[in-house]
Amino acid sequence: MNWMEFIAAIVRAVAWPAVVMVVFVLLRKPLAKLILRLSHVAAGGVVFDFAEAVEKVSKQANETPGLLAAPAARVPEEDPLLQLVSLSPRLAVVEAWRLVESSARRANAARGTPVEKGRPLAGLDEIRVLQRDGVLDNATLDMMTRLRSLRNQAIHMDEFSIDTASAREYVQLAVALVQRIHEETPETP
Repeated sequence: MNWMEFIAAIVRAVAWPAVVMVVFVLLRKPLAKLILRLSHVAAGGVVFDFAEAVEKVSKQANETPGLLAAPAARVPEEDPLLQLVSLSPRLAVVEAWRLVESSARRANAARGTPVEKGRPLAGLDEIRVLQRDGVLDNATLDMMTRLRSLRNQAIHMDEFSIDTASAREYVQLAVALVQRIHEETPETP
């Protein structure tokens, strides 16, 4: 092997990685934007699409008469929760669900629901008590269970990003559920 063959072998070995690096450098900003818009993830053969799931819950809420006490009531843009959506959609989803659980807890406390074994009920148990006592119907419980599942997915899936439109819709649904709980239990603070 002479020096020209040696240089040709090096060029052949380096050409492919060099092209990939150049393409990556040229497209890094568009690729970063695309990654930030990721709304679904596939892991272990399971595909989860947050936007699609929120859309299904929203459709259920709109198609079921009386499911939400005030479906036309929208959260004002100045609301801190919607402000949070633009900063961190995932955190906004978590906070919106926390409001639902907190509302259920306050409703049970206002109704004098006994605490079992000296411990407060967990969030989903608080909601089930409201359903068991006839405060919430099965359709509302189903919607709350779906929103809780979405919140769990948002928290526990590492390589996952929620788009702001889906997070806004989630917040709107959660706030509507909070309003429903307050309307069904008027003595709730």
